[in-house]
Amino acid sequence: MLIGTLTALLIGAIVGTSGGAGASQLLPGDEVNEGVDDLIDDEERRERAKGVAEDANAFRAATNEAFSALAARFAELTDDRSTGAADFEAVVAELDAEARWSQTLDLRYRLKNELTEDEWTALYGRLTVPE
Repeated sequence: MLIGTLTALLIGAIVGTSGGAGASQLLPGDEVNEGVDDLIDDEERRERAKGVAEDANAFRAATNEAFSALAARFAELTDDRSTGAADFEAVVAELDAEARWSQTLDLRYRLKNELTEDEWTALYGRLTVPE
């Protein structure tokens, strides 16, 4: 169970649900829209890169919503003295961390496919890391 919980926290940091420092670096969203306008001359590639950013923002919002619901359920279970390990494990299983991790990486690689190496370096150099 502890590993599952740690995995959940890791995924939250990655997709930005818990303000993790790595969130913007692995799965950028809004800042991509600002950066690609300056970096990508080709309109089709620019629009595809913006589409990835929109997908990343939607994924982040859905994950935030799921995490909020699971955190509330986790808090309820924590308050109940009769809660067993299986109850906590069920909440962590609802997170489906493996699928979320897979989606996170898919979005990252979709963006990578739209950018040249120089564009990638320039874009990621502009992203801010939340504290």
